[in-house]
Amino acid sequence: MSLLWGLGDERLAAEVVAAHDSAVAAAVLYLEDEACVVRRGRGGATRLRGGGLVSAAFRHRTSREADPNLHTHLVTANMTLGPDGRWSALHTSAIYQHGKTAGFVYQSVLRRELTERLGVRFEPSAPGVGEVVGISRQLRRAFSRRRIEIEAAMAEHGAHSARGAQAATLDSRPAKPEPVDEDTLRRAWTRRASEVGFIGKVPTAAPVQETLTDGQLGRLLTEQDATFDRRQVFRAVAEAATQGLAWDSIRERVDGYLASDSVVEVAAGCWTTPEMLALEADALRRATRGPTTVPVDTRDLASAWRTRPSISAEQAMAVKRVTATDAPVAVIVGQAGTGKTFALDAAREAWHRTGLRVRGAALAAKAARELQAGSGIPSQTIALLLQNLDAGRDRLYRTDVLVLDEAGMVGTRQLHRLIEHTTRVGAKLVLVGDPKQLAEIEAGGLFASLARRLGHAELTENRRLTDRAQQATASALRDGHIDRALKRMEQSGSLTIGDNADRVHGRMAEDWYLSHTTGRDAVMLALHRSDVADLNQRARLHLIANDRLGSVVLASDDLQLRVGDRVLALRNDRKVGIVNGTIGTVTGADAETVHVETSDGDRLAVPAEYVAAGHLTHGYAMTIHKSQGMTCDVALVLGDDTLHKEAGYTSITRGRERNHVYAVATQEPAARPTEDLRRALAVSTAKQTAHDRGGLGL
Repeated sequence: MSLLWGLGDERLAAEVVAAHDSAVAAAVLYLEDEACVVRRGRGGATRLRGGGLVSAAFRHRTSREADPNLHTHLVTANMTLGPDGRWSALHTSAIYQHGKTAGFVYQSVLRRELTERLGVRFEPSAPGVGEVVGISRQLRRAFSRRRIEIEAAMAEHGAHSARGAQAATLDSRPAKPEPVDEDTLRRAWTRRASEVGFIGKVPTAAPVQETLTDGQLGRLLTEQDATFDRRQVFRAVAEAATQGLAWDSIRERVDGYLASDSVVEVAAGCWTTPEMLALEADALRRATRGPTTVPVDTRDLASAWRTRPSISAEQAMAVKRVTATDAPVAVIVGQAGTGKTFALDAAREAWHRTGLRVRGAALAAKAARELQAGSGIPSQTIALLLQNLDAGRDRLYRTDVLVLDEAGMVGTRQLHRLIEHTTRVGAKLVLVGDPKQLAEIEAGGLFASLARRLGHAELTENRRLTDRAQQATASALRDGHIDRALKRMEQSGSLTIGDNADRVHGRMAEDWYLSHTTGRDAVMLALHRSDVADLNQRARLHLIANDRLGSVVLASDDLQLRVGDRVLALRNDRKVGIVNGTIGTVTGADAETVHVETSDGDRLAVPAEYVAAGHLTHGYAMTIHKSQGMTCDVALVLGDDTLHKEAGYTSITRGRERNHVYAVATQEPAARPTEDLRRALAVSTAKQTAHDRGGLGL
């Protein structure tokens, strides 16, 4: 939008300004309708709608780097007229809660105004934002010098959150430039655009009105969460319209949808869809009232215990709980490092002795392979299992037991389908997971709900961590005692805080190298791929500088591989036998393949096409999501301002001998160096079913 204004002629620029002003007005109307609130009564417990905002608008034309940046600052007085005729302060938290959604409304109305006024088209960009078709990324970056400064400041402080972006904006803000007349600015902008290759024309087309059916909108809203509020409906309606919607159309669509039969209100201001509610209800009903299954003979159970003299009491009880029952669904909550696959190996033997067939499944192919290797249960991915069951290429029988590992990461829709398949024939489904580790990507909460409603066995004794102090740290973090966990980290020397991301990353890579050279299996973990890439590069520099890698066998703009390089597969390829998450070492290459020996001793010939597509990368560092279920000797964790509770607990329980967190303090490091990390770890990403959110029974 700003480039259309800055590089366009006088008529075009005027149309862009008019479109921008209309979008700003729509954002203000949204805030007045949804967030203009006053408090009344004792303690301000009563919320009443205010009579509107008192604001002054200041339209600016450039960034502080003198790039075209048409934007408006709204200065809003902390006052509004209540319905009782009293002027009083705004309930400001409502303004903050709705601020991001107002931005979605602004962007959507802006797109609609520009398509109607100028005939331009948009393509999706960041969530809620569209980019004008015909304006290249290169041109946008050339006129985004202020954005680049902010990104650099965020990188310096290791920040990824919105709060971190705000802090970086303030910290890096230069003084305002001296005023320059608009004609001079436009001539300079035109020269710079021509140097990039912009010829001054943007493709146009007739505007297309986009609409989502109620079903499509409901599916979008429940894609990642089982419930939604009114703000989320505004965001979904605004964002889904790639070419934008007028303010009246957005509001009418939201009101109409929430008043329709396509939604169900499960709590005050909280809705779900009939489809999601029905899926949950059916899964819960089948799990609690489904057909009985075949329990193991107690003599077979005793035999399985006798052949494993090292089995602990709680492991034995967990095995008994899921094998001796005739319930259709049984649940084991296995905390990190508690030996769940060892317990499942005993359960497998008990089931086999009773004449039952045991099968396994997991969300990721690597997790399925580890389940099979650790417990002896033949396993595959959930996606492949469901695909074959749905198509009739595979069948379950009453004498089957299906063990689902990492069940806490399985979304409601997939888990419902599995429960449907097992209960239809009377097979047993055993769910194994931990609701305190990484949550479902899709709408979820069903595993945790089943664990509460059905009862469950729980494995609590950490057999992976050899250090008692680190065991105590993990336990405190799992239970939500953040300050206690951080204090234990500091006391045990397993926390490094710095004031500069470059130095923190450098220290982390040095520590990794020292651990690696002593023969330990050390891994660096981070939430974000950009950090993983940086840490991988730093690790390789240490290895190359100390002659610990061989000759180059592959070199491209995106990837260099040497003999001895540790690599990580990012995608399944059944033809070659590559599993997403596989770690290996490069042993050589030829014109068509890269030769890799995996940590399990397998030798793979990785096709050049697989590598060129970006599916193979360095494996000295990896994302925390890739590490779920992994065990190593030393885990070095990058704790940024988005390291939430579940990611923190998962990552600091990977290393047997040592788990160390590295973080950047961006807020007054001398005063409270752990404040950013504490605030991040206090955030939980755990999900709830609509039934649990609304306190609904069956």
